[in-house]
Formats: sequence, structure tokens, C-alpha cells
Amino acid sequence: MKLIDYVGGVVVGVALLFVMITIILLMPLSAQRIQLPADLSGVYTAVGSTPAGAYTARATIHKHNQVYSIEWLFPQGDGMIGVGFVHGGEFVVGFEGPGVAVYRITNDKPLTLEAQWGGWGMETLNHEQLIKGEQAPIRAAIEVP
Repeated sequence: MKLIDYVGGVVVGVALLFVMITIILLMPLSAQRIQLPADLSGVYTAVGSTPAGAYTARATIHKHNQVYSIEWLFPQGDGMIGVGFVHGGEFVVGFEGPGVAVYRITNDKPLTLEAQWGGWGMETLNHEQLIKGEQAPIRAAIEVP
């Protein structure tokens, strides 16, 4: 990969994250309030679907003041990293690729984050759930809103 391609991808990713943050900040806060956890940090089981099929991964979230880092590790050994924050009941994450995920924080036990995500050059939005716990139950299907 050429350096210019990498830098260009990072610039596009930052631009996408800025657009998503702007949209979320302009959206009215939901009338239905949930009790948000003070900290999303921990290990999660990621279960997702794309047009290419289903996937699983382990996601680890760390809090740094008001910002979070997230790292996905896939069974085949590759991974991705992202950075995000919580706003109005949602966890917004920009990740390398470049892409953006918006997770709705639920009151489910164990803690579950439900996302739609997309990336530069993708034709559709994809879906993912983060279920807190390294051995969290993997759901057979993801409900598409």
C-alpha cells in the first residue's frame, strides 16, 4: 500500500467521522431515556452480518477520559482499531477502513450494543452486536431494523 493511499484513506475516515458526529449532535435526544453505564470498557463478543455473510470477533473497549478506543480481533487473526465516544444513548465509532459505526446502547443483560455500520466504498449498511463478556452467547440471527 502506498503512503499516499493510506493517508488519503485516513483523511476520508476522519471526514466520515466528522459528518456522523455532526448528524448525531443535531439529532434530538430520544424521549426514551435509558440508564447508561458509566463506562463501556470491557471485552465483548462481536456478532455481525454483511452481504458477504456473518462474522464473529472479540472486541475490547478501553476508556480514556470521555473517549474510547476499540479493537476488534477476528478468529483468523486480523484486527481493526477505532475511536469513539458516547452521545445521547449511542456509541459512535470511527474505524480504519475508513468507516463509521453507530451503536445503540441497550438495557439488555449482558450489556449489548447494537450497530449499523458502513465504510467508504460499501454499497449497504451492515449490522453488528457487541455483547459484553468474552464468552457471551452468540445470537443466531441479528434483527435488522
